This record gives sequence, structure tokens and C-alpha cells, in this order.
Amino acid sequence: MDGAKPLATTMRKQVEKLVWEHIVCRFEIPQEIISDNGKLFAEGKCHQIWTEELPLVLWAHQTTAKQSNGETPYSLVNGTEAVLLAEIQVLTSRTANLEETKENLRINLDLAEQRREAALIGEAAYKKSIKKYYNKRVKPSTFKVGDNVLWLNSTSKVEYVGKLGPTWEGPYIISEAFRNGSYKLETYNGQADSSHLEWS
Repeated sequence: MDGAKPLATTMRKQVEKLVWEHIVCRFEIPQEIISDNGKLFAEGKCHQIWTEELPLVLWAHQTTAKQSNGETPYSLVNGTEAVLLAEIQVLTSRTANLEETKENLRINLDLAEQRREAALIGEAAYKKSIKKYYNKRVKPSTFKVGDNVLWLNSTSKVEYVGKLGPTWEGPYIISEAFRNGSYKLETYNGQADSSHLEWS
């Protein structure tokens, strides 16, 4: 996971916003954060908010059904849905009759493996439908030998030139096309480029 982002100044507010937008919202709650400026995480409001909110965020994550498989992470691990605080305060069918609840728990534990397998199948079907939707909108494109192309700078990663550096390298000429969608490139003076452009 790479949540690194340069900041002009490291004010506490900016760090809180960075952690929330670029780490928590993209990758979920991290187990640890490595920083060369730990004071911003260990002191004041950021630390207080982090320690107070983390259990609530984790509980919400564990008890929310995921769109990909229709199950909550809690139920997949424990075999049954979590009993919410509201269900304890107001009697529901799950909390009113303890004997029936215990029997249901036993049945759910016996069926837990089947639920996990069904969730796995559902998740695979969900990923397949997302892929189908995405691929439907992609327009396939191929290059021919002799075509002029530019190479995306971030793909080659020869050197980091910063955000004000050029986005593209080249131009290059395609000297050879392979069946797997790779191309051999050469410069205009005829020098072969050691890298290949992958196009899928």
C-alpha cells in the first residue's frame, strides 16, 4: 500500500485530511502508519480522534454487508450476525428467547462453511460482472509496425521527474509487434529500446 503524498506544510489538519482521504477511504483502516514526523499522530486531536473513532469504524465495517457477496465480515468469521446494542435494549426475536437463540447459533455454526463458500462464489460472480461492465466500455486498440507512439513516463519509471516533469517519453516507432500485445520500440535514430510497450 502506498499512501505517500507530498505536503507543502505538515499542519495537523492537513495530516488528518491526508490520512482520512488517501489512506482510510482508499485502503481501509491501516494496522500501522510509518511516519518521519510522528508527533502529528501521537499528540492532540488527531490521536484523540483516532483512538476514539477507530473501534466504531471497525465495528461498522465488520457489521455492514458487502456489496460483493451480500454478507458481513462478522458473519463470515463467526457464523452468525452480530447482536446490535439496539437489539439488547429493545427485545427482538433474537434476544427474547435465549434457548431458541442458542439453537439458532448452533445451526448457524454448522452452516458457516457453506455460507463462506456461497459468499466466495457470489464475490467471484460480482467481480465477473464488474469486469464485464468495464470491458464493455473499453475500445480495443492495436498498433502496427511503423506506427509512432509515446511511452507513459510513469510506466518506465526510469527516474522520478516530479509532477512538473514530462508525462510522456518518445516519440518511438514500433519495430516489431508480438501476439501477446507487446511491442518492440525503437527511437527515430534506429536504436532499439530495451523495454516493451504492453498494450491490452
